[in-house]
Amino acid sequence: MKEDKKKFIRLRDIWLEETSCMSSMTDIVNNNAYQEIILMGDSVLTYIFEDLQDSPKFWFQALRMITGTQPYIPESSVGKVSEISYIWLAWGKENNYI
Repeated sequence: MKEDKKKFIRLRDIWLEETSCMSSMTDIVNNNAYQEIILMGDSVLTYIFEDLQDSPKFWFQALRMITGTQPYIPESSVGKVSEISYIWLAWGKENNYI
């Protein structure tokens, strides 16, 4: 397994463990492990999309920060993690990350 994937998995697991009982999106995305994942840049996009395919998670801030883009999210999907995940996965496919 590549070193960057090992690091991603380690940081993702720390992030999920440390934020599992949090309800504040600000606290969830400001977590140190999550911020370290963002700092890894483009090298983790494939891993984030793989993880998002496994189950919806709050990867949206990381995806926006790393890609510098924001796909259109309809008003009816705001706050719906599974719907926003689907939109990001479609973007990932269109941009050859999946």
